[in-house]
Amino acid sequence: MFVRLLGPVELVGEAGPVRLGGEKERTALAAMAVARPRPVDSDQLVAALWDEAPPRTAVKSMQSYVSRLRSVLGDAITSTATGYVLHADVDLEKAERLVADGLQRFEEGRAELAAERFGATLELWKGPSLSGVAATPAMELERARLDELARTTAEHRIAALLECGHGPNLVGELEVMVGEEPLRERRWAHLVTALYRSGRQADALRAYQRLRSTLADELGIDPSAELQELERRILARDPSLDPQRGPPTESPDDRLGSVERPTASTVVPLPDRLGSSTGSFAGRDAELGRLRVAWDRATTHGRRGVLLAGEPGIGKSTLMGRFARAVQGEGAAVLFGECNEDLGIAYHPWIEILAPLVEHLPVEILTDHVDACGAVLSRLVPALDRRVDLPPTVDAGPEAERYLLFGAVVDLLGRTPAPLLVVIDDLHWADRPTVQLLRHVMSSSALPDVLVVGAYRPTDVDRGDPLPRAIAELRRVDGVDVVALGGLDDAELLELLVATGHGGAGGGLALRDALAAETGGNPFFTLEILRHLAETGMLARDGDSPTATSDSFE
Repeated sequence: MFVRLLGPVELVGEAGPVRLGGEKERTALAAMAVARPRPVDSDQLVAALWDEAPPRTAVKSMQSYVSRLRSVLGDAITSTATGYVLHADVDLEKAERLVADGLQRFEEGRAELAAERFGATLELWKGPSLSGVAATPAMELERARLDELARTTAEHRIAALLECGHGPNLVGELEVMVGEEPLRERRWAHLVTALYRSGRQADALRAYQRLRSTLADELGIDPSAELQELERRILARDPSLDPQRGPPTESPDDRLGSVERPTASTVVPLPDRLGSSTGSFAGRDAELGRLRVAWDRATTHGRRGVLLAGEPGIGKSTLMGRFARAVQGEGAAVLFGECNEDLGIAYHPWIEILAPLVEHLPVEILTDHVDACGAVLSRLVPALDRRVDLPPTVDAGPEAERYLLFGAVVDLLGRTPAPLLVVIDDLHWADRPTVQLLRHVMSSSALPDVLVVGAYRPTDVDRGDPLPRAIAELRRVDGVDVVALGGLDDAELLELLVATGHGGAGGGLALRDALAAETGGNPFFTLEILRHLAETGMLARDGDSPTATSDSFE
C-alpha cells in the first residue's frame, strides 16, 4: 500500500486508489502517515480529527475510524504501548529523500543532478498538500509544513539551475515566483542573479529596487545584508557572479565538470558468464531499447532498476549478456551474480557481485569504504581483510547487523569509479536475504551511475516466495521498470533462422511458421528443434531453403 499526502490524500494499492470513507478516515490516515515511523497516540489523533472542542465520544469515534482503516490496510497499522504505527510507503518520505539527495549533490558541485532531484520532488505534488482532510489546527500545521517543503524545493531547483548557466531561461518563471511570494527574499535574489547572468544588469538593479520598495512598504525594513551585498557585486561586475559552469551540451561527465571516467578494464573485468556470445541473437530491439533508456537515465540521474520476466528459454540471459557487453565497451563496470536453486547460501549472488570489487578496486577506495562502514562487508567477502586493515567487528544484533550490511553494500557500489551495471540472474531461486538486499539497492537514492538488472521466471515463483512481494513493492519505486519478454515475432524468428543458416526464401518462411506454431517463438526451444532436425536428417533442403519433412513436428 502507498499513501499520498502531496495532493488529495489517497491510499493506493496495486490496482490503483483504494476507496476510503469520509473526511475523518482520510484525516486519521494522514495523521499516521505524516508521523511515520513514530507512533501517534490517541490524543494526537483526536486533535487531528477535531478542533479545540472535540465531542465527548471523540476517543470512541477515533477508534472506529482506525478500525475501518485496519479493515483495508490490515497489518499495515499496528498498535504499540504509545499509539498507532503505520507501515506503508508515503510519498512525503520519498520527497524528503530526494531533497536530501539533491542538497548533497549540490554541495558536491553536481548542480545538474541536484536540479533533477529537486524537479523530481516537485513532480510528486498532485495538488495542494493534504487535500480532503479536516481543517483542524493540527492538520493545518502539517499542511503548512508540506507547503513550505514545496516552496523551498522550488527555490533549491532554481539555485541549482542558475549554477548550471540556465539564468536566461529562468527569468519568466522567477517573475511569477516573486509575484506569488513577494516577501521571500531568496526568490528576489535568484531573479536578480538570473537577470544579471542574462546580460541585463540594469534590469537586475531595477528588480533589486522593486524588492527594496516592497519591503519598505510592507514591513518597513531594508533588504537583507546578503541582498545588499549582491547589489554591490552587480554594480562592480564581480566575476564571481558568473555561473560556475555552463549549460550542459556534452556528455553527463562533461556537464558535471568531472574528470575523465575510468574504463571498465581499470575497475573489474567482464564476468565470464557475460563475456562472450553463446549462440545466435535475433530481434529484441524493443527490449534492448528499454535497457538502454534505463542505462542512460542511470548515468545521468542516478540509480535505476529493471526486472526482466520471462519463461525458461525466452532469452533473458542472452539479452542481458548482449547489453552488458555493449555498455562494458563504453567504459562501464559490469558485475554479475546468479541465484542457485540448491546452494542455500544467504546472499550468494551478492557475494559474487561484491567479490570482484573487493579484488580489483584500488586500496584507497576500499580504505575509504572501511573508514565509513567498518568491517561489516567482510562477513560477505572475507577477502576484504586481505586488501585492507579492518577494525574489530562489533556484534550489533541481527536487525542492526542487516541494516549496517545493506548500507555497506550501497556504499561500496557507490564508490565504484565508473558507471556500474549489476546483473542478477535466476531471481526466482533467490533466498529472502538476497531479495531484501535487492529491494534495498534498487530503492536507494544514494547510488549514482548504477543500473541493476535482475531476471526471473514468473512460472517458477510460488506465492510464498519472497520475490513476488518485493516485485510489487519495487513497481512503486521511481526508476524501476518491469520488462516482460515474450516469444519472438515472425520477423524476429525469421531473423534467427537467417542467423543460424536456415533462412532461405519460401522454405524458410514455411519452416518459420512451423517453428512458431510449435515453440511460440521461444528462442531456446526453436534452436533445440533446429538442432534435433539437423542431427536426425529431418531437414530437407530445396536449394538454399530448408524445409521440414511432413513428420518433423509430429
